[in-house]
Amino acid sequence: SRGLGDVYKRQDMAKAIIQKNFSNYSAWHYRGKLMPEINTEESKTYGLPLAVITEDFASLKHAYFTDPKDQSPWNYHAWLMSLLSPIQVVAVQYEAE
Repeated sequence: SRGLGDVYKRQDMAKAIIQKNFSNYSAWHYRGKLMPEINTEESKTYGLPLAVITEDFASLKHAYFTDPKDQSPWNYHAWLMSLLSPIQVVAVQYEAE
């Protein structure tokens, strides 16, 4: 079996490929498969630490502006959003205009 160090190396490789080419669907998919392996012990609420999710959303923002029609980052975005859903609503306030 592969150790955690190997998982980190593979995750870094996927991230480097994504930074060179935001359109690489395989790299986005591979990163999505590796991320839970790295962070399973660390995060109980979202599946990944919120800081990692926030960082990935920042990377996705660059991908959207580079090529908004490219589906690769949008698919990864949907996966990240699934980690945040369902978001618990604690209060709803109606404000009359």
